[in-house]
Amino acid sequence: KGLFLIVDTGKNRLTVRDGETVVREVVVSCGSGGVLEDPKGGRTWVFDTPRGERQIKSKVKNPTWIKPDWAFIEEGESIPKKYGDRAEEGVMGDYALGIGNGYFLHGTLYTRLLGRNVTHGCVRIGDADLDEHEDPDQREGDPESGRVQLADRSVFAEARGEDRVLQLEDGP
Repeated sequence: KGLFLIVDTGKNRLTVRDGETVVREVVVSCGSGGVLEDPKGGRTWVFDTPRGERQIKSKVKNPTWIKPDWAFIEEGESIPKKYGDRAEEGVMGDYALGIGNGYFLHGTLYTRLLGRNVTHGCVRIGDADLDEHEDPDQREGDPESGRVQLADRSVFAEARGEDRVLQLEDGP
């Protein structure tokens, strides 16, 4: 019934399915579950990969990471006042698939860490796997036209027509 992705955050696996057929399964890295507290501002971040159904909302080739406040706090650096000082090239790999609220499925410089829960919430995928299956130029259809249902627990997500739906499952 159409192409969709399932991410098992506990097993760090991404499965590409076409209806009931498994097209490919790859090793990924998901959120660490770590907690960071801002010592000055009283803010707290929990680095989990979101759960529930999501739609691929954007597809970017050669993405630029716009570092959020937590990235500077984590590194013990001052938060820049200029937006341009947040841009970092090359750290998200060759492609990024946006699923909303600042979360992406994207490439990684840290391929040795694939299979481990080490991210700040995004799903890191080896560039070779993205290159073969996620090249934005090879996709058809408008990803922004799909519907997404959010669920507290794992719910089967199916693609409707050309929609691209992502299901994020709780692992064991």
